[in-house]
This record gives sequence, structure tokens and C-alpha cells, in this order.
Amino acid sequence: MATDPEKKRKRDQFSVTIVGIVIYSILLIGIVAGTYLGIKTFYKNHQKKVDEAVAKAEEELEERYKAEAQSAITEEAEEEAPEEEPEVVEEVPEELPEHLLDVTGVIDTETMVIDYDQIVAEPKKRNPNYVWKDTVFSRLENVQDPASAPVNTFEFSRKYAVTDEDKKLEFMIFTNPDKGKVEKITTKEYCGEDVEVLNYYYENGNINYVTQYRQTVDVPIDPSTKNVQSRYYFSGDTMVRYIFCEDDKATEYRVSEMDKYSEGTVGQYDYLEAGILNKAYINYNVIKLLPEYEKVEGYVMDEFNTALNEVSVTVYDEIEDEVVKTETNGDGYYSFDLPIDRSKTYKIKIEKGTLDSVEVHNIRALNGSASMEIEPVYMAYTETGAIYNTQILVRDAANAITGLPEATIRIRAGINNYEGEVLATGTLDVTGAITAPLKAGCYTAEVQKGGYETCFFTIIVKSDHQAVLGYAVADVGEDEVVTILSWDSTPLDLDLRIFSSSGKRSNRSGIDSVGSTMAEMIRTTQLGSDTFECYVSDYSNCTGGDLYSYSMSSSNAYVSIYSADGLQAMFHVPVAHMGVVWKPYEIRNARVLPINEYYYHTESDSIWMKKE
Repeated sequence: MATDPEKKRKRDQFSVTIVGIVIYSILLIGIVAGTYLGIKTFYKNHQKKVDEAVAKAEEELEERYKAEAQSAITEEAEEEAPEEEPEVVEEVPEELPEHLLDVTGVIDTETMVIDYDQIVAEPKKRNPNYVWKDTVFSRLENVQDPASAPVNTFEFSRKYAVTDEDKKLEFMIFTNPDKGKVEKITTKEYCGEDVEVLNYYYENGNINYVTQYRQTVDVPIDPSTKNVQSRYYFSGDTMVRYIFCEDDKATEYRVSEMDKYSEGTVGQYDYLEAGILNKAYINYNVIKLLPEYEKVEGYVMDEFNTALNEVSVTVYDEIEDEVVKTETNGDGYYSFDLPIDRSKTYKIKIEKGTLDSVEVHNIRALNGSASMEIEPVYMAYTETGAIYNTQILVRDAANAITGLPEATIRIRAGINNYEGEVLATGTLDVTGAITAPLKAGCYTAEVQKGGYETCFFTIIVKSDHQAVLGYAVADVGEDEVVTILSWDSTPLDLDLRIFSSSGKRSNRSGIDSVGSTMAEMIRTTQLGSDTFECYVSDYSNCTGGDLYSYSMSSSNAYVSIYSADGLQAMFHVPVAHMGVVWKPYEIRNARVLPINEYYYHTESDSIWMKKE
């Protein structure tokens, strides 16, 4: 057992050891803490330098990209500068130079065939930082209120060409009246059962935006909806964005994400970019080489419905100068192109040997006109032509079973003869009817009654046609037009529809004529600067499945348009045309333009098969 002194010595040794350990630990902690603070300070200073270097590099990189983007837009071709020379940055001008090209080798000016396979423009070098600027579309098209869109007030013209695949190609050209520059071109390529529509938007001749879609019947659509199947966005002659819509799903591709796409996707992007760009510049430059005219066509027959060959068809201006002369073929058909001149009114004189001549008056060729279909002309034999007691009935277009009693009627020779010599005059009876002895041939009736616009309609008298129906419309207000559809064939059911800009307003006649009424009417109000497109559909054959029917074409259908200034235009359905939808006219810039496009195909769930 240890003595007390020995225990005391051991306790003293233990105490010294504990104190030493504590002192050592404190020193060790101090050394570690000092080392940590030193290392932290070192790395903090180093990270600060690194962050400053990275920020400076990123800033320099961003400035370089901006400079490259500006240079790519302003220069016709990019060349890489030597490394030892400083980069020169040019500011983007306020307006790019107009993109004018020589495209005389692309079009055959005799046949008007355009070869889009020829390359006149190619995309520039891409830059992932390029962005699309909406400099044209929103300025021209008011998506929220299309009726007030500035493009509606642009100068408008229509021209035609043919693709190298022999497809009809229509150009609708919109020119900014303040700048005198074309800012929108709509092309319509008629591809059998479909119409392919592309809208090109240009900033001083440089392509900025393109939309593309297909329809079976070309009707106005809202450009901000999924009805537009493809959208192409351009900047500096490169496509920076592409959107494709299918099955209510939109897929988007951007040049900034090109490295993420497969080789096939990139190849498709390249193909679309090159093709759309090339077409855009061909179209912009080729329209200057295309003539603008109105196509006029019709048929001539005798009073027994026999087609007349070698009938002389001559066009005269107001001072009786000859403008065009042609003759009918074996089917009695004639056609000619009338030069556009909105200041002139023409007259057609139709003559053949032993038959009474017929004149068609008040023919005009306005900018934007398409095809003018002259109603069939029936000629009586001068010596032996029969005289028929012709019954003429005039009804209220808003209520086609109500006559127009005690109205005054005047009859003139010829078609569309509103001011010539009056052959006969009379007063309608209480049923709105009158009987007049008329020789076989063509006449114009003028009807006047208080509370109604002075109305005009054609009277055709021949061996199998001695009863005529005309329709009058109540007074029309200052900011409206009234469209009347009438036809002879029964029980054919035709429907009248009118669409405004972008299809925002869709009006259908409140009268659904079937059987003996055979007339429909639409009163369109709040015109403003809006545009309107009129359609007549053959409901009977649309729903019956006979889309190649000739029923509407042989129905003797007329479409008449009245404003506060009276009759504006009257159109006869094109004869010898198969199909179920007829587009007689458009209204643009407050002018009624003849269109007369015919369609023989519709979608199964289309509006043409519905009554609402």
C-alpha cells in the first residue's frame, strides 16, 4: 500500500499532465484555426479574382455576340477579320435596304410559269443570339379587332401565274400607301382538292414573317389561332424560329437550340428555311413582272338553247373605241382579259349574222378583280324570233313571298342596262306582277317604289323561260350593304354566307329558302374599313355527297349587292362548272370585286353542311 508522500507525488504528476494536455490542445486549436482562416482568406481572394475574370469574359462574349448579330444583319456577306485586327462593329441602320433581285430568269413572261426551283436567295449564317422582332405583322394586322386592321386600307391588287407543276397561283398584293412599298403578299396555290395559302410579311422588302395553311375552301381565318399550321420567323435572312401545329399541338424549334436537335430535325429546319426564304424573295420581285387584268368569260346561245359558234364579241370603252375583240368557240364560250383601269366602264357587243345583237353594259375592271362571269346571252333570230307574253314578278327580298304592289317598272334592251332607252314601262299589280309581250332575248328591268332602293335585274326570254322573278330591298343605311341571293331551280337548297376580316364575323341569311321562295338576304352593318367575302353553297348536294354536281351552276343563281347608293354589283353563277361552293365577290377598300371562284370539295364536318 503506498505511503502518503507517494500518493501526493502521483497526484502532482497527474495534475501536471492534465495541464499540459490542456495547454497543448489550446495551442493546437489555435494553429488549426489560424491555418483555416489563412486558407479561407486565400481562397476568398482567389474566388473574387476568378468571379471578376468570369464576369469580364462573359461581358466580352456578350458584346462579341451582339457585334456579330449586328454585323450579320447589316452586311451582305460575313468575313472573319484577322485576329490581330480589332473587330469593327457597325450599327444596324433604322431601315434595311430593300431586297431587290433580278428574277427575269425565274418566270416565262409568255406562259407566266414560275420556276421556284431556281435559287435567287439563300439563308445567311446563323447566330444563336438572333431574335425575331415583330416589325410588320402586328403593325398591319389587328388581331384583337381585325375590322380596323391597317392592312384593310392598303392598296390592293391581284395577279396570277402558274407553277412549274401547272398549278394556278394567285397573288394578293398589299401595298402601304404611305411608303409605296409592298408589305404583305398572300399566295394561293390551287392543289386539286386543297388551296395552300401563304402570307408573307416584308419590312422594306426583307422577309420578316410567314404563315402557311391549307383549306378545302378558301375562307378567312384568324391568323392567331391553330388554323395556321406553320409559322416561320425571320431575322437577317435566317429563320430563327419555326412553329408547326398539328392535332391541336404546337411544336416549336429555335435556332438557339439547334445543337439539341437530331440530324434529321436540323435537316428539315434547313430545308424549310431555304425554301421559304427563296420563295419569299422570288414573290416579292416577280410580282412586278406580272400583268394585272380581269378575266371575263361567258356563253352565247340562241333562243332554243343551242350553243352558237363564231359569234363576234367586241369590247368598247365609253367613247366607242374598240378595246378587245374575240369570238365564241363550238361550245358558245368566249373569254378575254380586260386591262385593269378603274376609271373606265366598258360595253360588250355580241353579234352574229341573222340574229339580233345583244349588248352587256357597265363592265368594269377594278384593282383586285379576279374573274367576271357574264351571264349566258340568248340571241333571237331577227326575222323569225318569237314574241312571248312574259310574266314578271317582283318581291321583297326580306320576305320572298310578299310582292311589291304598285311599283313602277321600266324595261331596257340588253344586260346591265341601267340608263339606256326604255322599251316599255308599266305598274305592277297588287300581287307585284305584270305581263309584258317581249321578243326572245335579254333585257334589264328597273323597279322603283317608295321605301325601297331602285332595283335592277335581268330578264331572259326564250322558248322555255317566260316567267321572271326579281327581288327588291328596303332602303339601305349609310354604313351597311345588303346582299341578295336568288335562283330558279327547285327543290335546290342554296345557302348564303358572308365572312369579315379573319372570319371574326360570320353571317348567314336569316331566311332559309327551300321550295318556291328561292331567295336569301344578308344585311351587313358597321362596315368601317372591314373586308368581306361572300359564299354561296349548295346545301342539297353538300349533304347529299355529290360534290361534283352541276346543279348550282345551272340554277340561274344571282347575287346582287346594294348600298345606300343603290345597286353596286350583280353576279350570275358561273355556268358549266361542277362544284358545291361558289365565291362571287369580296369587298375590299369599299369596292366590290368579282371573284367567282368555284370549289368542288368540302370537309365532312364543314360549315357548308350545317344550317346554324
